[in-house]
Amino acid sequence: MKCSIVQKVDAMSFQDKILTALKTAKNHLENSMTAKTKNNEELFKNAIWHAAAELEYALFFFSMIFENESQRQKWKANPKLKKADLNSMLNKTQELLSEAEKLVGENMLEAYKNAYLARHYMLKIQGDIAKKKREKSSKKK
Repeated sequence: MKCSIVQKVDAMSFQDKILTALKTAKNHLENSMTAKTKNNEELFKNAIWHAAAELEYALFFFSMIFENESQRQKWKANPKLKKADLNSMLNKTQELLSEAEKLVGENMLEAYKNAYLARHYMLKIQGDIAKKKREKSSKKK
């Protein structure tokens, strides 16, 4: 009996941590969009990095709740992701984070799925940033 109460307390604290991390990730993502609009490349990169870090933190707690990885294998990012432009990736990431945030506490597995898929978009955005940085440095040589 004691064990289940402890598990419920842990799950609740995990939910709180997940929700906080998702909200923070969403705020950083919004900051990145503002920085992009203002053509502030450094602020944009920093905001993206912070958003990705918060998202990873949320995913860590999701993984603690759902230890069975077989569910995740079914979750695939949009195949058009490779051709997506930056604005559409930012918007889709924001949609997925908002949906995940709404589902925390109601349908944790679906919230996890949305956060997991948002991660794919964040990784693609970070990859594009790194690619542009490499291209800039190769032009300087």
